[in-house]
Amino acid sequence: KLVNVPNSPTGRWLDIEQRLKETLKGDLAALNRYIAKVLIGAQAQSVNFNWLMNNLGRYDEETAASVAGIIRQDINQIPYWDKKRRGELWNLVSVCYRVLILKYLLSSLTCSTLQQLKGYFMEQAALREGGKELSRASETLLTDRRIRELREWVDELLAQGIEHPKIEALLNIVRSNIGHRRIVFVGARHSTDAITKKINAVDGHNARIFIG
Repeated sequence: KLVNVPNSPTGRWLDIEQRLKETLKGDLAALNRYIAKVLIGAQAQSVNFNWLMNNLGRYDEETAASVAGIIRQDINQIPYWDKKRRGELWNLVSVCYRVLILKYLLSSLTCSTLQQLKGYFMEQAALREGGKELSRASETLLTDRRIRELREWVDELLAQGIEHPKIEALLNIVRSNIGHRRIVFVGARHSTDAITKKINAVDGHNARIFIG
């Protein structure tokens, strides 16, 4: 268990995690408000409406795309002249995808590396600078004051060569077991390169990646 020590690398990492969780919690609350106002208030007739309401409470990666897809189906049934109603539903789709993005970022932080977390923001910024129009969900996240501050914290840690508190804990185990063979199981395939390089920076180790 990580202990939050103010002004320490671990403390800052936990600040990043907490900020993502707070933002996600706020978006889930907004999603529930939209559901109440837009769908229940309009007495939506979607054949999948009951499924949607039953699954909203455990909104996760498995249901996110399906929820947004159901709402898109409802949008297609609304006349084009009803711009207010269509606009409300598109806002709801945007919040769905914001939640999905935030869950991905939180997973990147806890299961992978800070570099991957930064990579998402760099990729989106590059697309915008290249003239590509971002989705409303991505655009609102990039301009969100809370997320901008979070990105500064990520840059601050990476500038110090700090990735994830678990990495240093792993390296301490590696240093204390020179000459012994060990297998390190990694939850995210894309983080294997960074972890392997960290281990191989310790004298006496020659780690290799095995994916299976």
